[in-house]
Amino acid sequence: MSGKKLFLIAFSFVLIGVGCAKGPPPPPTPSATAEAAYVLTALNGNTAYDRAPVPPQFGCEDRLTLQRVIVPRSSRPALETHLNTMFAVRAADAEKLGLHTPFGAQDIRATVTQEDGKTVVDISPQPVSAGTCADPRIRKMIEETIKLSTTDEVEIRVEGSTKTWRCMGDMSGRCR
Repeated sequence: MSGKKLFLIAFSFVLIGVGCAKGPPPPPTPSATAEAAYVLTALNGNTAYDRAPVPPQFGCEDRLTLQRVIVPRSSRPALETHLNTMFAVRAADAEKLGLHTPFGAQDIRATVTQEDGKTVVDISPQPVSAGTCADPRIRKMIEETIKLSTTDEVEIRVEGSTKTWRCMGDMSGRCR
């Protein structure tokens, strides 16, 4: 064998050795985005998004319709991301889809924590209702988005109070 061939063989072993010394390749970088799922209200039960089975009506002949969007990945719980994505939808954007959000321009945030083995959702500030039809929309959109996001037992609080959540929308004045 010529000196040139021996040099190439030796050089190949060096390159292979250097490549092996680096270890395995790094794991793939996780995506910087994730999907958020939440519901909006289809007024008067009409929506282009209706699918069989048709979502049940509630409140003022409303239906809920599933929305999915891509959001930046977060280290926060998915439930928190889904609720905050729903709260962030502005009325004009919902109307472009033929839908409605009772949260409008309110700056509402949800925080999700774990307490005594259950998931706690704390919503703050208290959503402001625009009237009789908005009350069930607010409750139903929050409850159904939670159902989409987790199978955990969930306690809902508004400004730290389960009573405020329980009594939200009760106009009787007798809620305790």
